[in-house]
Amino acid sequence: MLKYIFHKCKANLRKLFLISLYFLFHHRKALAKLSSYGFSDIKVCRFRRWQWWQWHNSREKNYQRFYYKAKYSNKIYFIKVSKDDYTVKNEIFINEYLIQCGVTFAPKLLMSDENYGKNTAMIAFEFISEIYNFELADDEKAFEFICKEFEYIHGHFLKFNIIHGDISASNLLLGNKNNIVLIDFALSWVPGSEVFKLRHPCGLYHVLSDNKHVYDNAFSFLRMLDDCGISDAFKQKECYKRIEKLLGVHTYSAPVSIIEEHL
Repeated sequence: MLKYIFHKCKANLRKLFLISLYFLFHHRKALAKLSSYGFSDIKVCRFRRWQWWQWHNSREKNYQRFYYKAKYSNKIYFIKVSKDDYTVKNEIFINEYLIQCGVTFAPKLLMSDENYGKNTAMIAFEFISEIYNFELADDEKAFEFICKEFEYIHGHFLKFNIIHGDISASNLLLGNKNNIVLIDFALSWVPGSEVFKLRHPCGLYHVLSDNKHVYDNAFSFLRMLDDCGISDAFKQKECYKRIEKLLGVHTYSAPVSIIEEHL
């Protein structure tokens, strides 16, 4: 326990130190750079999700992510700036594909730039203010509505061959009308995205089969419900059983050799 606390405090102190360095030496340049794209009223946000990461035994080093909120044409947008992050090109590709498919349950892409800076990319989405991490509702009607929402989304994913790859309580969010808003498609797959050959374990929920990691949107959703403490009574409801029938209908398999190449 003491060892865990030591490493936790050490990690937090390191992050605090790096954030301090950012504001001392990089913040003004970052604001000026984003302003050149037409953004105004730029503010940093989501400090807890800012990341500085060192990959061991790999080419991807000093992996960094910074998040901002800003206005563009009097609308608010969420901006991610990533350095040495091999998932960014995939995320840009996926979100452009979502626009082509007319997807309405994910924040809309405003703009992106793979050449924002040296080994750095920028991507900006519409900012949805009232969305919350997924929590399991006690009310049966609310649960039925969530299941119906997921069925609708699964139908679109099946139609356009989209695997999210990282459905979880922090990526499957709820709007103020209990509607589902899916975010973070950085680890997703769509037709043509195979060229990016993601080299990171994708998502919390997957199955290992025949030396492959198998991803299934329905499986991820059901496992998320398990982790949120779904009751046996809810599992007996028809809406839940309909989603169970979707298991295996739409999957994507990634060879373990590709995923674990840089671990």
